[in-house]
Amino acid sequence: MTGALRTSRTEPPLCVVCASPTAFRFAKSDYEIFRCETCGLGCVGQLPSSAELAEFYGRTYYNSAHDLGYASEYGDLESGLKKMYLRFLRRVERLHPEKRFARLLDVGGAYGFFLDVAEERWSPSEAVAVDITPEAREHNLAKGRVFHHGFFEQVDLPEAHFD
Repeated sequence: MTGALRTSRTEPPLCVVCASPTAFRFAKSDYEIFRCETCGLGCVGQLPSSAELAEFYGRTYYNSAHDLGYASEYGDLESGLKKMYLRFLRRVERLHPEKRFARLLDVGGAYGFFLDVAEERWSPSEAVAVDITPEAREHNLAKGRVFHHGFFEQVDLPEAHFD
């Protein structure tokens, strides 16, 4: 995925979670990355096609052989990622102290590190991961987790089910 940037900094997208304005943060691999000014979610300005995503997240995405993915083996980042996810979960708890997080869905679940932390912290009754990479499937199934391999939009999930 090389060439011109897919979006223009003059038209930042609205946040897909809270519909607030976003601000440009940086560009990577020809994509502009924006951050929501209200909730902090990071997002791509214009989503790539399914074919581009499948190519981008191919079998080597999670290892250092891939020039668009991670600079080291993804598994080596487990400790740091889990610390980051714990900080995120604490922030969610502060923003929603009345909420019980019993049914979790992780879209782009990778190796399942986020759900590992969420399961330890919240003991949800249900934790489901969705991802398009073969490695993600292997890692989540090895943990006994419900996993859907494919694109989120094409996975059959119950409507308004997850917290």
